[in-house]
Amino acid sequence: MIKVKAVSKTRNTIQEVIDQSAVNIFACRAAKDEDRAANRAIHAAGGEDRMWQEIANGATTAGLCRQLQISVSSFSRWLERGGSSRQDQYNAAKRMQAQTVAEQALQIAESAKPCSLRVDTLRVDLRKWHASKLDSQTFGKRGSISSSLSVNDVGLDGLRKRSL
Repeated sequence: MIKVKAVSKTRNTIQEVIDQSAVNIFACRAAKDEDRAANRAIHAAGGEDRMWQEIANGATTAGLCRQLQISVSSFSRWLERGGSSRQDQYNAAKRMQAQTVAEQALQIAESAKPCSLRVDTLRVDLRKWHASKLDSQTFGKRGSISSSLSVNDVGLDGLRKRSL
């Protein structure tokens, strides 16, 4: 059985098609211009290695983009254009950032004072959560083994022996 696609009842005029094409071309050129500006900003700030260093030291992607005055979507497209090598370097920087965040949590916990205990606990918990999201293999929750024992599991004979 062949499926036939329903044809739209409204037909585009030539002018509508031309207008939509112009909008698409303009949007494509704007995105390319934005990507070029992002590439220039990244390289003017020290290039890829500098980006990875900033991220590893705790800078968020959004914060880095604000500092470079580029959009997060431009940064994402820059990552994608770099291929798997650039993505791997980014992921490695994120794992190092997780280590940095975990060390910050440790410093906060060690310097906590009784008067700021609630705030410090919140700060530590936030950093622990953030580290687990950045590197779930190292800082994520691991499954725990728990066991429970109920009277029904032991059986009456086992209970009789224990009570004697």
